[in-house]
Amino acid sequence: MNSYGDHNSARGRAQLPGFDGDHGPHGDVYRRSGAEPPAGRAQVGRAQAGRAEVGRAEVGRAQVGRAQVGRAGIPRPDGPGSPGGYDRPAGRASVGRAAVGSASVGGAGAVSGRATVARAAVRPGSGGGSGPGGPSGPGRRASRSKDDPEARRRAKRRKRINWLIASFAVFIMLSGAGVVGGTYYATTVPLPKDLPLPLASTVYYANGKTQLAKLGEFNRSFVKIDQIPEHVQHAVAAAEDRNFYEHSGVDYVGIARAAWNNLTGGSKQGASTITQQYAKNAMDLQGGYARKVKEAILASKLNDEYSKPEIMERYLNTIYFGRGAYGIEAAAQTYFKKSVDKLDEAEGAVLAAIIKQPVATAAHKGYDPGVNPEVAKDRWNYVLGGMVEEGWLTKEKRDELAYPEKTLQPLPKDGHCYVGCGVATPAGNVVNYIKAEFVEMKLCEDVDSCGEEIKKKGYRITTTLDHRLQKAAE
Repeated sequence: MNSYGDHNSARGRAQLPGFDGDHGPHGDVYRRSGAEPPAGRAQVGRAQAGRAEVGRAEVGRAQVGRAQVGRAGIPRPDGPGSPGGYDRPAGRASVGRAAVGSASVGGAGAVSGRATVARAAVRPGSGGGSGPGGPSGPGRRASRSKDDPEARRRAKRRKRINWLIASFAVFIMLSGAGVVGGTYYATTVPLPKDLPLPLASTVYYANGKTQLAKLGEFNRSFVKIDQIPEHVQHAVAAAEDRNFYEHSGVDYVGIARAAWNNLTGGSKQGASTITQQYAKNAMDLQGGYARKVKEAILASKLNDEYSKPEIMERYLNTIYFGRGAYGIEAAAQTYFKKSVDKLDEAEGAVLAAIIKQPVATAAHKGYDPGVNPEVAKDRWNYVLGGMVEEGWLTKEKRDELAYPEKTLQPLPKDGHCYVGCGVATPAGNVVNYIKAEFVEMKLCEDVDSCGEEIKKKGYRITTTLDHRLQKAAE
């Protein structure tokens, strides 16, 4: 037997499955012919194994490269001596490049060569089994397993991406709905100037000062902003909305602060600005969060339409001060028996302090000085302190101010009439003559419609009745 067929010989060569010296298709041919097989290129089927270098018997380093072994035959499980020698092809195998470095065998004649083996990617063949070409053999690519950490990470990443995409889609839909709703409110809700507020009309005796009757539901008299002292305006801002001159109708910082205060168990806060309060009162808005949204949209719209002094003017003519008084002028007359332009700093601060809660409830007595004097005074101090903080009042002037107990009117007695009174008296019969004259002047169509007109339009009507003679006659 020649040395190529002896697997123990020092002239052995780089072996591939099937080249076992005595067995395999090429081993038998070369043994019978006596010829020595070439040590250079070895081919198995359509697979190129590379070139083997034969020299001195020392194996060098192996490095991975790139080559291909196609449709390689796989030994059967019953051993190389089985009939047929090789199983059917297992598929195409892509094998990298592994160089078996200078392997030489005794003798002077050495043939150089390189053999390439590595990175096999085998497609499954038709046969089963657990050999190299079977489902669990080394020649098969490992299947993805549910226990594969990398696969789990990829699955989680895909899931997160899907959630993000879905969330973004929902956000876009909700934002679109919000824009549509906001646009609807902003374009269809009229401004308060388009909805005149009801005003009670006052009937006076001949002197034009002594009240004979008050007809209507709202004791209110309009005044212009230049009739309202600046210190009164600042006192109201210090009490209700210290950022009034800076924000755009809605104080988002104040809303966040109020929300945090409410969540953490502090006193309940509504965070409504002066502009929002005006929108609420002028439009008579009702409800919970839906009302807040509408109120905020109206406030932004009002801020775009009017200047800060104009908004302050409308606000001060609208809000309720208690004791039947609507608006700052009616409040000044009710609490101090003087017009608003005659109020001093201390008196203006009293009225500003009342706005927060003018009427007593079961939970709180409110800030009317006649009902809750101590708490009302604390609130008054709070207002003046805010004016100092905002630079609207000097500390020296603040220290000079005393609580205006002398000019403050006491709480009216029970049965006191704010509005809708004076008709059921001997002098009240004159109201019938007033209605008839309204019809004659064509201010309304008939007596009944004139009665409603007088109750809502805020007329100041002076009669020819003399107050002293009337009282003497009665």
